[in-house]
Amino acid sequence: MSHSTFRVPSWTLLLLIWMQIPSTFAAQPAQPARQPDRKTAMHEVIARLDALIADEIAQGNVTGISLALIHDQQIIYARAYGLADRAKNQPATTDTIYRAGSISKLFTAVSAMQLAEQGRLDIDKPIGDYIPGFSIANPFENSKPVTARQLMSHRSGMIRESPVGSYFDDTNPGIEATVKSIAPCALVIPPDTKTKYSNVGPTIVGHAVEKISKLDFESYQRQHLLGPLKMNASTFVMSDDYRGRLSNSYLPVADGRGGFKVIESPQFDLGTLPAGNLYSTAPDLARFVMCLFADGKAGDVQVIKPQTLKEILTPQLTTNATGFGLGFSI
Repeated sequence: MSHSTFRVPSWTLLLLIWMQIPSTFAAQPAQPARQPDRKTAMHEVIARLDALIADEIAQGNVTGISLALIHDQQIIYARAYGLADRAKNQPATTDTIYRAGSISKLFTAVSAMQLAEQGRLDIDKPIGDYIPGFSIANPFENSKPVTARQLMSHRSGMIRESPVGSYFDDTNPGIEATVKSIAPCALVIPPDTKTKYSNVGPTIVGHAVEKISKLDFESYQRQHLLGPLKMNASTFVMSDDYRGRLSNSYLPVADGRGGFKVIESPQFDLGTLPAGNLYSTAPDLARFVMCLFADGKAGDVQVIKPQTLKEILTPQLTTNATGFGLGFSI
């Protein structure tokens, strides 16, 4: 947990700790020492987390946090701290729903790779093969075509934001109109030459998921990811069923004078929905991580094959040991 130079009063924290607790918080002594039993060690971890979070809230860096701690395919600790809404003095709870932001990209990548497993999507073919009418100018001679692999690993040279559908566009244009809006734009760098983060790239992949599956993105997620994972408090499209539990979060934006001001985060659905529109709770996100730790399995359901998950979690189109996998930052 790090301190911010500006105040961001509300955000979600999902803390995931691999429970090798005796070696987690202190260097091992030269001579073997008596280690605490696991129950005692977990209590120590939780006490330290409570103290860290209390300090963050006391300093005004955040207003509310929801937390889930997992071990061995179980949520062993869930707690909320502070407020979900300052104006209403509404406490945060473990059921508080937050916009999970770019965690959305991970779900988009898993969805695309489910289709790849079925032979319905080749992530190395031009993405236009799956989206009729897809267009963006490519001013670079002899460059590679844009592919889903590049888009998911931020190696496509794509612009960062689309002309419509961003965090500051409350017109709810939808995914298709958002993707179409990039047609007058141009790639910034040649595909597969450099890492450049983009919210448009995963959105294009999400639109391909829609076209291939013949389901809208929310329906695909509900049927093939959120449902099997039992993430029943999560959604990609806000509705009245969820709005009453939604945190009133805040966002720092440039003030035009070299500093920042804090505004309320948008509560409308983004056009870049596959890149940043997931709403979830800390316990629900913990279920997603448990699936990753279980080699892609959720209960009796194999959500994604272990070998596919391994590819997802491998840095793409680079020889570096770190970088972007398929959706995931490695």
